[in-house]
Amino acid sequence: MKKRIVAMAAALLLCGAQAFCAQAQMRQAGRVHTPPMLDGVLAPDEWGTPLLTLYPDSGEAYLERSDPSVEWPQQMCAYMMWDDGALYAAVTVTGAVHRNTQTQPGTCWDGDAVLLSLQGEGGCNRLCCAWGQDGTVLCGAFDRAQDGQSIAGASAAHTAAVTRQGNVTTYEMRIDPAALTYPIPALQADGELALQWTLYLSEAGGRCGGMMLYTPDGQAPAQTPLLLALTGEPANPSFVITTAAPPTTTTQPTAPTTAPAAAAGWMTEQTAGWLSIGLAVAGAALLIAVLVLWLRQKK
Repeated sequence: MKKRIVAMAAALLLCGAQAFCAQAQMRQAGRVHTPPMLDGVLAPDEWGTPLLTLYPDSGEAYLERSDPSVEWPQQMCAYMMWDDGALYAAVTVTGAVHRNTQTQPGTCWDGDAVLLSLQGEGGCNRLCCAWGQDGTVLCGAFDRAQDGQSIAGASAAHTAAVTRQGNVTTYEMRIDPAALTYPIPALQADGELALQWTLYLSEAGGRCGGMMLYTPDGQAPAQTPLLLALTGEPANPSFVITTAAPPTTTTQPTAPTTAPAAAAGWMTEQTAGWLSIGLAVAGAALLIAVLVLWLRQKK
């Protein structure tokens, strides 16, 4: 059975033009409005709507495994967007188990990983993304020598981030078309790409023991790719990059510095009031005294 999976993987990885011909299904990818952050976390509205959702028991999932210890995930969702300089791809895999200890480009596909195959002129570009014991591993350009399974390092022009949070593994990739081995059609509105997503699943021993990929009828996966129609519609128009608010500190309130001035002003007004009353009384007493003196002189 394992030999069959290896043969199946080789057939998929060595995809030629004939592999993308029959029963192709069309999906749409919008133009990037705000570039994703590529941090391994799908923020709200960051990627828009998934172009593909696979469940193991759905009729669109092709399943194959050589080891019963391989556990199928609950679901796999794939997202894609584009702009003039890059193709953006993201995948979320929901499942209780994630196995991948590999960190070398030549072996990252032996554990849980996702493979994006992009049909180009003269051949197929393959980018495999995984989360190993040392973090994200991005590899590509499967070597066609011998068994066609070894992988050379991916170009530094491509970037990726993978995280595992709870029971969800999230893969994010930015692919530079200029760095692909086989040229793909220009990224522009009304353009089309032929591609395939493959989810590799590890057996308990750490080797690739199964795979899940899209096919509309559960048969002949190499013959049923996805055709991706590029549209000019914004893919994530509601996405806004936000930065964390700076930490706040709590301090005890202090008395306002203007309190003494306010008190001094109140005291000045009070004194002025009493002074006015005193002057009025003194003035009245003086007037009475003058009046008494005048009356005595009249007598």
